[in-house]
Amino acid sequence: MKVAYYSPLPPSRSGIADYSALLLPALRERIDVVVAEPGKHAPTADVALYHIGNDPDAHGWIVDALYKRPGVVVLHEYVLHHLISGITIGRRDGRGYLDAMERELGVAGRLLGLGVLDNLLPLLWETQPERFPLAAPVLDHATGVIVHSSFVADRARDEGYQGRMWRIPHPSWPMHDVTPATDVHGDPLIGCFGFLNMNKRIPELLQAFASLRQKR
Repeated sequence: MKVAYYSPLPPSRSGIADYSALLLPALRERIDVVVAEPGKHAPTADVALYHIGNDPDAHGWIVDALYKRPGVVVLHEYVLHHLISGITIGRRDGRGYLDAMERELGVAGRLLGLGVLDNLLPLLWETQPERFPLAAPVLDHATGVIVHSSFVADRARDEGYQGRMWRIPHPSWPMHDVTPATDVHGDPLIGCFGFLNMNKRIPELLQAFASLRQKR
């Protein structure tokens, strides 16, 4: 069996890119894998495997390919509002965003989408994305779904997805010996990890820190 593999890869600053860089060598020991590339023709294969995350820059081209050829989706997270808004509004396709909102919540969802497009409401993917996850447009084209957690599996079923599903826990590699830092102090001690960018809800983080400062 030959698998067409759709995923961001390094040097993309994406956790899923790092994940795929580690996964691909192991997959190639077991099956024939051809890696799809953005902007190029879809590779010929028996099945297509699509890694879907919430970053439209990293995953927009993958969703485009999924819409053209349904296949197995690795749903790395359930809340995809930022992804869907990026590949609709971000491409001047307001109607596509309205269709996704209507698919999510009927006429009420479409009206909320109109409020966003007309600048009458704050951007929903910034203020309450978990209330409108917009995973349905992806699930509608999935012939099978791979998830890493029961939470995502349950949300997909609640959305109405009835196809095949596999829960594969996220891999964890053994850690090398690490010497704990001795000069890091705080009460509380707060850490920030990952690639911090404009989509990480920085205003909400600042509000949280302001609230913490008032209470402590």
